[in-house]
Amino acid sequence: LKTEWSEPIADVKDITRASKKAASHVAKLQDSWQHLLRDRATRSLTYNDEQFHILERIKMQEKSKCLSELLNEECQLVII
Repeated sequence: LKTEWSEPIADVKDITRASKKAASHVAKLQDSWQHLLRDRATRSLTYNDEQFHILERIKMQEKSKCLSELLNEECQLVII
């Protein structure tokens, strides 16, 4: 019985680090989103602030991409 259980799970990756990485990416996304919302709500933006927002959006896209890759590559076998 033990060998029957150990064979199918031998290919499954350990995803304990993946959850920590995902939490880090999500926290950074939340921080960036809060900066964008706070600046937009308080005042009209200067040119420099607009440029900062463009960079924040790029950072958010990159973090989203990293998070998506993490979920697709490291966690896919575990989900299936």
